[in-house]
Amino acid sequence: MTAVQATEESTHPRKARRRNPYFDNAKFLAIILVVIGHALSRRYDLPLSKGLYAFVYAFHMPVFILITGYFAQRFTQADGKVRKLISGVIAPYLIFEALLSATNWLVTDEDFGFTPLEPYWINWFMAALIVWRLSTPVWQQLRWPLLFAILLSLGVGLVDLPIEKTMHRAFGMMPFFVAGLLLREEHLRWLRQRWVKIAAAAVMVCAVVGAIIVVPHVSMEWVFWRKSYDGMGQTALLGLVGRAGMMAVAFALVAAFLALVPTRETWFTRLGPLTMYAYFGHALIYIVGDGLNWWDAIPGGYLGIAIILTVSALLGAALCTTACRFVLRPFVEPPVEWAFKEPPEKRREQQEEAAAARASEPRSG
Repeated sequence: MTAVQATEESTHPRKARRRNPYFDNAKFLAIILVVIGHALSRRYDLPLSKGLYAFVYAFHMPVFILITGYFAQRFTQADGKVRKLISGVIAPYLIFEALLSATNWLVTDEDFGFTPLEPYWINWFMAALIVWRLSTPVWQQLRWPLLFAILLSLGVGLVDLPIEKTMHRAFGMMPFFVAGLLLREEHLRWLRQRWVKIAAAAVMVCAVVGAIIVVPHVSMEWVFWRKSYDGMGQTALLGLVGRAGMMAVAFALVAAFLALVPTRETWFTRLGPLTMYAYFGHALIYIVGDGLNWWDAIPGGYLGIAIILTVSALLGAALCTTACRFVLRPFVEPPVEWAFKEPPEKRREQQEEAAAARASEPRSG
């Protein structure tokens, strides 16, 4: 969230950095926004908190989803890719569905519930990621994939879906994934032009101010993508217009974000491949904080906002380090190779080696 690519690249972080530090930088900055956003949501009573939260939520997950789509361009139903989907997404999803629920059960009075079909909190992203990755071959066969994805996103808001929050997000945010599938280096070069960077900075500043002004008068549900229009109390027409507008804002902010991401190696480039550790790690910490009421210790006023922004950013960075990976690796990168059959190419290699060995044996008589 990104998710699969971050997990895959975490195995060879040095190789990933040499290949393209730009995306490692983008993933790191995006995960910092995630950690900050979830912290802001705990103290809506602080000044500016809700506006900053709305600003972050308007584009932070679309950024992750678009990057995920970019790295899914070569995804096929071949054995190797499916194995990576199982080991890098499905297995961690099931593990953290249990782990997040168990942590919540330990620090609150709520019952423990392992419900993979109803993802717990942030785990919706992993469930949606399965849908996005499996849909990749379909989008790759269409002539106008982004147009169809936008129509799907707009249309899905007209109906109620099972597993409402996850399925509405999976289909509603599909255009960002498909945009990632279509993203090319020439698009990124265009974003790196000086005048585009200046415009991007202006867009970000205007978005922050606009979010702070508008958020008291607009439902926050628009930035969550998790309900039908009727579920948000909107008519079909207003729902379509609202979602189209939200999508346009999100794409503009994603483009602005990508334009401002550093293209060369920075001090945080090496942290980019480990963003999945921060994604799950901060969720575990925040759940404990919820249960033990840590958030009440944050002072009021603008000082509280400054503390949240600073501490959550530092926490996000710390969770992207190798120390965190050492602790969480069995859960984020579970060793599930034992569950797979031997790949056909390996069997062929073994058969060829055996045949070559037999051929080289001296013949008797």
